[in-house]
Amino acid sequence: MKNNLLISSFVTLTLMTTGCSDNKNTTVKPPSPKPPINKTATATFNVALTGVAVKGTMANASISIHQIDTTTGEKSPISFRIADSIEAESYTVSAPAGTSDEKLDEMLASKVLAENPLEPATDENGKISIYLESTFSGAVIINITSSSSVDASWLRCDSYTDCGVYENIASTVMPNNGDLAIEFGEWYKEDLTLTTIKYIPESASPEQSRRYSSNVTVFTEVVATILQDNLSADPMVPISQQAISDASVHTVMQLLGPNGVIKNANLLSDISKGVGFDLSDIGENVSLNAGNLALAQLSASLQTVAAAGDDGTLSEIITELATSVSDGSLNAVTEVSPSTPPIQSIISKVSSVNNNSKPSALFNAIQQRVKKIAAIYVAIVTGDTAALDALGVNAGIRTSITKSMENAVKRGAISQQDLINTAIEVVALVEEIGCIGDECTIGDELYADIAAKVTTELTMLNTKIMSIANNIDTAAAAIITAEELETRVTDADTAIIYYESAIAAYFMIFNSNDLNVLGNKANRYDIEASDWADTAKFLVASSSEYQSLLDTAQDIAELAHTETIQINGDTGLHIDVQALLADAQAKLVEFDAVVPAAKARAESSNDMALTKQGIATTAQTTSVNSYEAAMAMNSPQSVAAATAFLMATEQALTDKLDFISIANAFLEYSEIALNDAQKYADIAEDDADKTAAATLIDSATALISQSKALIILANKDVNLFTRMVADAKAKQIILSKLPMVKTTTQSFADINVVTILGRDALTDIGQIMFDVLEEANQETGNVIDKASLLHTGWIYSFNETNMTIEASHETKGSFQGVAELSNDASDTTLLLAWEATLMESGDNGATLEFAAGDLDGCATGNSQGSCSALTFSGVFTSLSDLDTEDPVKTMSSSTLAIMDSDANFTGTLILSNHDLSTNEQPNTFKTEVIMAGMSADVAFNFTFNLDEMDDNETLNVKLLIGDDGYKMMGSADNGAYLMGTIWLDDYKYGDFVEMSNGVVVTYIDDDEVEYFDLTFTIGD
Repeated sequence: MKNNLLISSFVTLTLMTTGCSDNKNTTVKPPSPKPPINKTATATFNVALTGVAVKGTMANASISIHQIDTTTGEKSPISFRIADSIEAESYTVSAPAGTSDEKLDEMLASKVLAENPLEPATDENGKISIYLESTFSGAVIINITSSSSVDASWLRCDSYTDCGVYENIASTVMPNNGDLAIEFGEWYKEDLTLTTIKYIPESASPEQSRRYSSNVTVFTEVVATILQDNLSADPMVPISQQAISDASVHTVMQLLGPNGVIKNANLLSDISKGVGFDLSDIGENVSLNAGNLALAQLSASLQTVAAAGDDGTLSEIITELATSVSDGSLNAVTEVSPSTPPIQSIISKVSSVNNNSKPSALFNAIQQRVKKIAAIYVAIVTGDTAALDALGVNAGIRTSITKSMENAVKRGAISQQDLINTAIEVVALVEEIGCIGDECTIGDELYADIAAKVTTELTMLNTKIMSIANNIDTAAAAIITAEELETRVTDADTAIIYYESAIAAYFMIFNSNDLNVLGNKANRYDIEASDWADTAKFLVASSSEYQSLLDTAQDIAELAHTETIQINGDTGLHIDVQALLADAQAKLVEFDAVVPAAKARAESSNDMALTKQGIATTAQTTSVNSYEAAMAMNSPQSVAAATAFLMATEQALTDKLDFISIANAFLEYSEIALNDAQKYADIAEDDADKTAAATLIDSATALISQSKALIILANKDVNLFTRMVADAKAKQIILSKLPMVKTTTQSFADINVVTILGRDALTDIGQIMFDVLEEANQETGNVIDKASLLHTGWIYSFNETNMTIEASHETKGSFQGVAELSNDASDTTLLLAWEATLMESGDNGATLEFAAGDLDGCATGNSQGSCSALTFSGVFTSLSDLDTEDPVKTMSSSTLAIMDSDANFTGTLILSNHDLSTNEQPNTFKTEVIMAGMSADVAFNFTFNLDEMDDNETLNVKLLIGDDGYKMMGSADNGAYLMGTIWLDDYKYGDFVEMSNGVVVTYIDDDEVEYFDLTFTIGD
């Protein structure tokens, strides 16, 4: 049985292995499983987006970044790192066989994305470092969020005024002075998100690192809003570099107007490249100028506006600002319904145009605060303590602002002289922020102005680059020279020589605080050159005529970058000189020359400080002498003298600023001397070295005290020098315009003929009309062609029902009018709308035409023709009721043309008289005459005001001639001769005194000129 089973099993097994067939070729094997698919890819993160998040500094603020679709605005995740790739990152994914290549790519992308930093944030200085993949191109949106609920997240106040108050006394973890006020430079909690959108172009060489400035500021928030609003309105206008440029220009234009656009021309291609600094802590790579300082101060004002509490939180204010700049409504006007004007509003209608509009509340709030911030800036840099007192700036804030400006100068962001110059420019930029109407237009004229700005800046920048290139070459040569000395070091003396040579080379690049000063300067020039090249590209986009400017800009940018690489590159001079100094210091140790070298260094530093002391003393003397020389010239009587005065004042200011700079250098070298002397003292071993070190310490300490005293003296009264320069410029302008002022005064003779003629004619025709009307009123019924009893030769007709009157004279002219009585609860007004022609006697007599008025226009004060009005106290219903009444107010106004005179005139003439008598002040009257229009091609506005009280009268006159701001103003009491002044553009040009047949003017150059046949009288 067992054998049968075994046989059966064997047969079965045999059949299974042979496929149950006699043919061995039909054997079937089971299929082998397919292996999974693996795919590997590398990612290099070398596209750097770096900058600073500022409103002021947003410390430890969270960072989020997304890719943004350029046509839909949709956001999607993006891979990034917070450090560049030292080497390519490698990723591998595995998937079942048959998985598509597209799916594998998705898996790889997800794996790369998964390695993104979990909680990226700015550092304590608000710095941003984001690195994208080398192959990336397109648009990204970066959001920086400061949170009041995150312990490490802080916002710094960079407003010179204030940023509000703490709910509780701030933690001492971040700097503050311990009170509840949030002041300049202090940190506080705020919920705020700011955004920037960057466009990264495709690169033909993705293996090469690229770097893009990506500051996040109030202004990038505005630009991001504009881009997204435009995309929502029209998807056919995608996000692009051109769109970012257009939005940047629009932003600056809306905030600072066309002058602001020109001053910030280097930011027009992308505003995220600039204003990445906090006013309280300006970094090493920043270059300050009037444009970005004005923007920074405007940004700072928003914190003060928010602190006031009237316009919302800081976040809400920035959102409103962004929206209103985007739609152009920030400085748009809101119509205000004017009240119905009385008839006397004819005066204002003729003499000026009513402005029935006002900017937005936010605009006004920003304007008010930024002007104050700019005023504080000027007062600080010029040392104007009186102005700071008036502005309410306390001592602590003054110190903080001063310190921030000193640091900016020390770090090379701006020179002391430019600090003064830009202060004046900033005030001018923020005096009236924004733009209105046509001035907001970005056209050919503005492009030309921008091109001129770029040309000027490139010329100056090229000079700076050539200068720093020489400095870099000198430093490179010094390093080579020092390196050659290394082979000759055989003892302590030669080791010291080597060390002195090495440290001399070191200080050509670094300062005593080991800051790479030369490298930072080269880097600033590199950034500036790149910005100007981008602005030139912006200009070329508007017109190819700017191509040559772009070529020049790119050449300068390439030169600047070459110099930067030479000193700051991975193998640059900054590496060489540090290695050189380290080797020289090692040689000192090797040959036991550390103490002798320290002594030599301390003595050398002390000698340098003493040299700076002498230079500073000389600078002080030069400054004093320059000021005194300028002041001796401060009363110029000619344009040439004014020009010489201006040159003297500018030299005095330059010498003053040089004194400040040299005094600061004296302090710096004295501190170096003290530091070197203390180092010497720390390692001194024998008594001789200890005594020598102590002597050097005493010397350096004394020099520091002297330098600080000189600094105080140097910084004193800088405002006097800046005012002197401003005064000199004003005097130069004034004297250059004096001939025009004299000519304009002479033109008054022709104008005066017209004013007297027109005034007398209006008085005459007004008297005739009302006398004839009164005569007609004495008649019963209508009157036709009746001779006037009061005015010989005048024939009049009167319709009692319609209250129309017309009259004529065979040689003197004619008039016609319609009268109307209107009354309210207490007064009655007799209105007369009329037209008239008056002719002077004689062959050369002038013809005066008074245009027709209408009663409706007279009643509302909107008539463009001739109107007269008499107002009576009381309610009357007929002309006969007025027979025994005297008017308390009279007014006549007409559009007048005078022809056939020596000086033809077209314009408006108004004459009014007001009885202001009361029980307390009886016999009080005011008479006003205004004549405005064109005479002999000269526009003028002449106003007489006569105030009478009892037997006392005061006459005030004001004459405006032309469009240049000429003004002649004077007054007289009780019939005395008029005395007054002549002005142009708010500058006084002379004094005048009326005489019997004209006026005598004494001009500012002491020239006394008599003008005959002029009068300021206004008749009876």
